[in-house]
Amino acid sequence: MSESCPKKQVSTGLRDIEEETGISKSLVGSIIKEDLQLKKTPSKFVPKMLTIQQKENRVEVAKKKKKLEIVEENPNWKEKVITGDETWVYRYDPETKRQTMEWKGKDEPRTKKSRLCKSKNKVLLVTFFDIKGIVHYEYIEEGQTINKESYLNIMRRVRESIRLKRSEM
Repeated sequence: MSESCPKKQVSTGLRDIEEETGISKSLVGSIIKEDLQLKKTPSKFVPKMLTIQQKENRVEVAKKKKKLEIVEENPNWKEKVITGDETWVYRYDPETKRQTMEWKGKDEPRTKKSRLCKSKNKVLLVTFFDIKGIVHYEYIEEGQTINKESYLNIMRRVRESIRLKRSEM
């Protein structure tokens, strides 16, 4: 089953307002920016839009997990763990982000929008993190082979990032 993208919504630009109202583009811009104190901001892309029920289910599953013995023996065990993950990510599509721009007031939150259309090219994102956050990440281009040597080089860069960012470890 192929995913189809919804029609792209084009935000109203100053030129569109100028044509519709007959007011000059510069005056429209001045009214919007200075009088209404609006600025154009893109939507915030999130991986998926979860329903309230889906969020509640995730919380319930997390609560039901049994404690591991290591947690009971050393409650600070998480501070010593660095883990990694690899995932394919699609390249940023500036046209899509630009089309989501909306006029927003100073304190108005950004609109959230799920990215339904994937860009053509993707890269492998390799991330290493601990309890404090991301320690190291890098992108590996599609088609590049990951073998023992390339992974060892990644691990060397991770070790250097740990030295720089988590010297206490």
